[in-house]
Amino acid sequence: MALVGKVLIHIGLLFALLSAVLGVFGRRGEISIFEGQRLALPSAYGKGFEIRADAVDEIADANTGKVLSYRTKVGLLRYGDEVAAGELNVNRPLRYRGLAIYQSDMEVGAKGLFLEEVQLKKGASVEGYGRAIFSWTVGGESGDVTMAPGEGRALGRSGLTFHYVEYFERFYATEAGIGDDGADYNPAAFVQIENVKGERAKGVLFKLDPGRSFIRADAPDFTDEPVRIDYGGDGGPWRAARREYLLASGSYVAFGDGEETMKVVMAEGESLDLRERHLEGVIERRDGGEERVEFPFGARVGVHTNGGDSIFRFRGSKEASVTALTVTREPGLAFFYLACLFFSVGVVAAAVLRYDELVAFVRGGRVYLAVRSSKGARVLKPAFDAWVAAVKENR
Repeated sequence: MALVGKVLIHIGLLFALLSAVLGVFGRRGEISIFEGQRLALPSAYGKGFEIRADAVDEIADANTGKVLSYRTKVGLLRYGDEVAAGELNVNRPLRYRGLAIYQSDMEVGAKGLFLEEVQLKKGASVEGYGRAIFSWTVGGESGDVTMAPGEGRALGRSGLTFHYVEYFERFYATEAGIGDDGADYNPAAFVQIENVKGERAKGVLFKLDPGRSFIRADAPDFTDEPVRIDYGGDGGPWRAARREYLLASGSYVAFGDGEETMKVVMAEGESLDLRERHLEGVIERRDGGEERVEFPFGARVGVHTNGGDSIFRFRGSKEASVTALTVTREPGLAFFYLACLFFSVGVVAAAVLRYDELVAFVRGGRVYLAVRSSKGARVLKPAFDAWVAAVKENR
């Protein structure tokens, strides 16, 4: 038992050493996130992690109105499921298995930029995203056409032009969640029909809701011919993971696979009315290289990363509260706490569970005694007397 304290102290030292070694794999980064936004963390912080900002507030003095501190309610998600949630302020982080999220700064009322990402499934291509087959009937003519978003086709000799403007996804939510196939997944297309005068009729086509499709069984106002358009659905081999980011100028966004980051910036002096302008994106790769991309308003921009293809689109701007968070990953932190625990318990054990030691020898006919005891030499006197008697008996 006397050795328990020393053993615990040495175990504590070993844990401290292990903590220092694991600290090499630690990560620390800053993110700007708007109220209501979700951001994916790079894979260096762990696979599948996202941060969601539920509320961004100022804490002000009730009498003077002076801002005393900032507060952000956040949720930590992994693969879409919430694993931790809490209310942050400067000295109160949210911790989860080596991850720590700190409140570092805030800018209430800041304006941000909407940027949409669609991450394609492995094997899909940017060029094929949303490509679909449409069936059309105008008067006595009919046909099929395969188109990608942004393309247009003439409808026979009718003088009408069919425009496939946009593709998006529509989900049916159930108690079991959002399904990946069948009736739970309903792709849709936003389309327009244009006559020779440039007038347009618009609508939305749903693959699984033909009754709600853009169907013109009778003649629209701008044509004498009855028009019908049916949507065959997307034909791409993907399940798109769509995210919408609200970004401050110069802020970073992690890709869905978490392998690279992208910095979105505005030119100095530009306003947020950027419909006729471009955003500039800088992709920073793990190997240290960079790739620059321009984002015209509303246009898709294909970006290739190590995890696959993604499509980005600049959609507009919004005014909202933005908070700055510091995110750290400290894999050795748990072992550091264990080191402190074992070392502290070991010191106490070493003080309480001390052993008694008696060293005696004869030199020049005299008996010498060296003693160390937590209870004093008097406790060892019976043992010493017995030892002296034995020496005399055997002399």
